[in-house]
Amino acid sequence: MKTNIHINPKYKILDEFVLSIPGIFKESGEILYEDRNVIKKYNYKGLEINVKSFKVPPLINKFAYCYLRDSKAKRSYDHAIYLKTKSIGTPDPIAYIEIFKGYLFEESYYISIHENTDGTIRNILGYGSEIRNDRLLIDFIQFTANLHNNNILHKDYSPGNILYREKAGKYQFLLVDLNRMRFGKCNIISRCRSFRRLKLNKQDIPNIAETYSRLCGYHIASCFFLIYSYNILFWKIFLFKHPEVRQQIKRE
Repeated sequence: MKTNIHINPKYKILDEFVLSIPGIFKESGEILYEDRNVIKKYNYKGLEINVKSFKVPPLINKFAYCYLRDSKAKRSYDHAIYLKTKSIGTPDPIAYIEIFKGYLFEESYYISIHENTDGTIRNILGYGSEIRNDRLLIDFIQFTANLHNNNILHKDYSPGNILYREKAGKYQFLLVDLNRMRFGKCNIISRCRSFRRLKLNKQDIPNIAETYSRLCGYHIASCFFLIYSYNILFWKIFLFKHPEVRQQIKRE
């Protein structure tokens, strides 16, 4: 068995903890999230630390992550480092761990600083949400425009992957689940399509399009048409696939 560990030089003080993760993860830590992947929180040397264990991939991906592409843990770390260079909010990356068994990839971990936030924007822009917060929405559109103007697209830009916190009357946002991102010039279609997973009230879309188009240098009408069309199409498909949540959606 071979282990590949990369630690952010900024967090060399955590070497001992990072090296121990494969041996302690299953039996220790506070569970924050458990589904396909598992996220646990640890306290070490006065720091709160999140460790994400990625689900063991199927055989074809075990081969791919060994020879053809980076693992999800490595991509998460590399993408976080890049976001930091652009002053885009994300929890500070500490390290990633890759474990290989024989000639195949086996498992991986991504380690980052735990951020205390007010939650994710799912309660405001997720399915079934009823809370309205105009200030948060405006700040979020500004955050999204800045992200896209830096030629960054989060390919799973869903409410659960965007943390927020209020500070001095304004909202800060932090991106998580970073393994699926794209860097490079973003056209208006890919930009507006990224709004599709957010639960947008129809009456808000003109204001969203106006703010976003002004910050990005596009025509309002084009942004409105694309944001509206992609958002409506996504939710129609989502509700068709998930009829159990149909009654939770309140679109006006």
